Amino acid sequence: MNQAKIFTNVKAVGIEFEGLWYKHNDLFKEDGSVEFHRGYEHDENCDDYDYCDCEQNELNGYAGEVASNILRSTGEMEQFFDDYHPDETNTTCGLHLHASFNSVDDYSRLCEKSFYKHFKKELVEWGSIHCPNKASFFDRLSGHNDYCLDIHVPERQLGSNHGQSRYSILNYCWQDHGTLECRVLPMFWDKKIALKAVMAILQIYENYLSDKKNDWTTEGGGIYFSLPKKFNNHLIEEYSITSKKGKKICV
Repeated sequence: MNQAKIFTNVKAVGIEFEGLWYKHNDLFKEDGSVEFHRGYEHDENCDDYDYCDCEQNELNGYAGEVASNILRSTGEMEQFFDDYHPDETNTTCGLHLHASFNSVDDYSRLCEKSFYKHFKKELVEWGSIHCPNKASFFDRLSGHNDYCLDIHVPERQLGSNHGQSRYSILNYCWQDHGTLECRVLPMFWDKKIALKAVMAILQIYENYLSDKKNDWTTEGGGIYFSLPKKFNNHLIEEYSITSKKGKKICV
């Protein structure tokens, strides 16, 4: 099994699968956004047909989500896909990717609107070539999904009080998880395609951060944000980054 580090700039990842599993597993949790209308029989002692859990059993399957532990190598990612990829998926199911990075500087660069535009452009190209279910993928990439809106609002997401704004293509959930969450992927039925899509997104991050021409731009206003957060074993109280031209972008 390949235990190589995922990338140079990406520190670690977390992956969330939504779907239906035929057997219960140790990471399964229910998720109200995932819907499978399979038809099922209620338990004979059931007295609440509207809010019961009778459908969640070995006969009907388990509809919800599975979230990985922290994954630090390609081998760990491949093992998670092998062990937990759902047995069934549909258009209500997404594949969410959390990524942490080796520096706050890198995270801040990915907050810029210029990166968001670049990210979408790269995914259009990838989806046109590699995506088997293009309708679902481009529906989410266009923001035509209530849980994956085409909005770029890191200033509303970096703190914990972001409400519904977290349901976006990129969710900058720094205070909650210390990660950048990508919500754009549908839950592919083919786990090989699903893994390829995840690796493509990580490669977009990696390429952008490795390209020195993307260091800092002058586009838009700065993102002002400060909070106590452990990062690389250091407590950051008020961490600010200033570009050579004096533009303040802080995380």
